[in-house]
Amino acid sequence: MLKQHICSICNLNQANPGYSWCQSCYISHIAETASKKSLCKNCNVNRPNPGYSWCQSCYISHIASKKSLCLICNLNPPNPGYFLCQSCYISHIACRKSLCLICNVNPPNPGYSLCQSCYISCNASKKPLCLICNVNPPNPGHSWCQSCLGVLIVMQNQLILGFRKEKNRPKKVTQCQTATTAPLHLKMYHGTSHSNLESILKCGLRCSTEGQLGRGVYLCYEEKAQNFARDAQQRGKGSGAVVLKCILRVRNIKKVNHSGQAGNWRTEGYDAVQCEKTPLSTKMEICVANSYKVKVIAWRYLSNGWTILN
Repeated sequence: MLKQHICSICNLNQANPGYSWCQSCYISHIAETASKKSLCKNCNVNRPNPGYSWCQSCYISHIASKKSLCLICNLNPPNPGYFLCQSCYISHIACRKSLCLICNVNPPNPGYSLCQSCYISCNASKKPLCLICNVNPPNPGHSWCQSCLGVLIVMQNQLILGFRKEKNRPKKVTQCQTATTAPLHLKMYHGTSHSNLESILKCGLRCSTEGQLGRGVYLCYEEKAQNFARDAQQRGKGSGAVVLKCILRVRNIKKVNHSGQAGNWRTEGYDAVQCEKTPLSTKMEICVANSYKVKVIAWRYLSNGWTILN
C-alpha cells in the first residue's frame, strides 16, 4: 500500500499524486501565479519555501542526493553548470562584482581571480601562474594576471605623470646648490654678419642688450641661426651672413614655454634660460647670462663649409 502524503500548504488534505499540494491549494497557487508569484525553480509546480527557490520536496530530494548548494547563500541549489543559485547570481551581477577570469560564470574565491573549480583545474593541468601574485593564471601571451597588470598600469601612469610634472616645473637653485651641480656641455649656434666676425674671433661673443629674454648671449639651433643671420644681412646690419658653432658650459638652465614665464631668472640663480617660443619666433632659443660660458669653435658662411678654430 502506497504511503499517503499530506499537503505541505494546508497540512490537512491529501496531496495530489506526484505533487506536494492538495487540489485546492494548487488551484489557489495558480491563481496567485497570475499576480507574479514564483514557483519552484526545479519542478515549476509547487510554491518555494520562504526565502528559497525550491519547494520542500525538491529541496529534500536535492539534499538526499548530496548535491552541492549555492556558494553564497548555502541554501538553494545552484543553476546547472553554475555555483550560484538564480537569486544570488542576479544580485551578484547587480552589485557588479567580478566573475571568474576563466569561466566568467562563478564568483572568484576571496582574494583570487578564479573560482574554486577553475583554480583546481588550473593547478591540475600544471598551467603557469602569475609571476607577481603566483595565484591567478596569466593573461594569454603575458606573464601577469589581469589584476596585477591593472595595478602596474596604474603605478606606471602615476610615475609618468609625476615625471612630466617634475620635468616641466622650473626649480630655483641657490649658489650652494649650483656648486654641486654637474656642468652641462651643449652645442648651439649663433647667427651674425661678416662685419662682426673679426671682433667675435678676437674677443668672443658679447652680451646683447636687445632680446625677449633680457641681456645675455643668445644661442639657438642651426636652422634658426641661419635664418637670423640671413635676416640681419637683409636689414643692412653688416655684409655676409655667418653662422657660429658654439659650446655652452652651464650648470643649471631654467626651462620655460614662453618668454613671459622667464621672470628674474638671473637673480634666481640660473646660468641661462631656455625658452620654447617668443612673440617673434616659435623656435627654441637660449639666453646665457655670462659670455665667458660660451666658446666659439667653428664658423662658416651660409654657402660654405665649416672653418674650425683652434
